[in-house]
Amino acid sequence: MLPLLPQSVEQLLETIRDEKSTEHADEVARRELARIGEDQALEILQRISRSPAAIRTTLSRFIMFMARNHANEPRTPERRRPEPAYSQESVNFSGPASPTFGANRG
Repeated sequence: MLPLLPQSVEQLLETIRDEKSTEHADEVARRELARIGEDQALEILQRISRSPAAIRTTLSRFIMFMARNHANEPRTPERRRPEPAYSQESVNFSGPASPTFGANRG
């Protein structure tokens, strides 16, 4: 019996199958995708989908290869918007009521 995968993973598998003109992923590959979870499965499948190269073996073998290699890569933290060098709390907007720069030049 084929493992149930999230709809987003199923859709991407179908897209890859159509784009790369390859067969469906077998039970072993689908089980591996289910094991690693939706986020990592999507990341692997997106890499496969974006790759301009043709799949030289089978989609299932390529998924297994990518899953093993992906598991060995160092995990990077989620991409976050870089924090500014300053925050509003660190900037003092209170100052003299009237500016003194430029005064008494003459």
